[in-house]
Amino acid sequence: MALAYYTLILLVLWVPWPLASYRPGHAGIGIALTGFALLCATFSTGHAPQKTLPVDYWRWPVLLFSLALAWAVLQSLPIWPEGVYHPLWAEAAAALGRAVPGFAPISAGPGYTQEAALRLAAYGACFWLASRIAIDESKAAGLLKIVFAVITLTAVAGLILEAAGSLDIFFESKKKPHGYFGRLTGPFGNANMFAFYLGMGAFIGTALLYRALHRAAQHSDIGRVRAAHIITQLFTRHIVIVLALLVILIALVLTASRAGVMLSAAGLMVLTLSFAVHRRINWRPVVTGLILFPLVLAPAFTANTDLLETRIERDGLTSDGREDIYAGAWQLFESAPYLGVGYGAYRDVADSTRSVETLFAGRLYYAHSAWLEALLGLGAPAAALLFAALMFVGVQIWRGYWRRQRNSHYALIAAISATICALHSFVEGPTQAPAAAFTLAVIMGVGYAQSVSSREL
Repeated sequence: MALAYYTLILLVLWVPWPLASYRPGHAGIGIALTGFALLCATFSTGHAPQKTLPVDYWRWPVLLFSLALAWAVLQSLPIWPEGVYHPLWAEAAAALGRAVPGFAPISAGPGYTQEAALRLAAYGACFWLASRIAIDESKAAGLLKIVFAVITLTAVAGLILEAAGSLDIFFESKKKPHGYFGRLTGPFGNANMFAFYLGMGAFIGTALLYRALHRAAQHSDIGRVRAAHIITQLFTRHIVIVLALLVILIALVLTASRAGVMLSAAGLMVLTLSFAVHRRINWRPVVTGLILFPLVLAPAFTANTDLLETRIERDGLTSDGREDIYAGAWQLFESAPYLGVGYGAYRDVADSTRSVETLFAGRLYYAHSAWLEALLGLGAPAAALLFAALMFVGVQIWRGYWRRQRNSHYALIAAISATICALHSFVEGPTQAPAAAFTLAVIMGVGYAQSVSSREL
């Protein structure tokens, strides 16, 4: 199991740097690392039996996720008769003067569907690995600290590149195809996805800091002595976390991602309130943190909000043309509401719903809604299975946070990250960057494992 643990750490270290592992070759290395870690975990042997989560925690999510994944694979296979496969195959054959195929895939882009299905399987395997490894609390702590450190490094790298005025991301221009001049993208190449990734780092850092302040308060007297001790701990022993959090928040604001910044801020508020009202946690240190935190982090916002404010004033809270993209995506869903157009195949069919004028604006790669894109890709029945699996895991993590006394911050970080991702996915596709998806899978796996007390294992 130790080899699987270190391989998972290597995966977390690898995925953000080569353009968030979005390119197939880079993503392939991440998938290979996941597969190797999975083999190590499956065939690991030890002197003591490994603790595992109760069967009830796995039965439904594994079944629902597997059925949705199996349907995505079946969509890509050329085994479906005419009337079942996507009508674009017949239209393409007619346009090329060829005979209508007798059998074809349901997916309009079978190659993209196979790639998306492989990534989905890797994310699920990564989640399972993290949840199995993180049963050990020391390894759970190690994984979260590594994730926090890597996110901090990406923020630092992004700030350095932006300060240097670099117009390239790993030798690829930000103008084409990214178009994010003046906005911090870090190694991702996409400001919105990078904002979500940074938000996860902010949740980890804030939870770790609150937990440290809570522990400091427990080892001091009440009143001014306790407050002085907390402040001393904040600016001495935990100064590294404070500085890392400051860097992450500065980078987050500089992404100028409206949904990313606002949802991350909302997530930090919910995290703070959840920590404060937890019935088994003393809330007084959190109140101290609420007073001190804005003073410490104010420079991150006051010095870097001009770009975000300008963008909101210019475009409002939604981008021009977003409504047309949603309308086109819904039209695609209505064309195949039950069978779908192919998981991950949106880019191959998106232009079929656009006017000639809008085609010159460039090709559409995303529907700007991960939920809608999964719905039109898989079809309603399979999408419902996938959504139900994700909801089951999310609910279990939230329940685990409120039930646990010790080490409940793991579940809180995972619950907040998953909830913000779900909300962000209505207006963007934050996990369409493999780096963000792999990292979220690790965080959720840690939270899922630690949502159960060791006494119940």
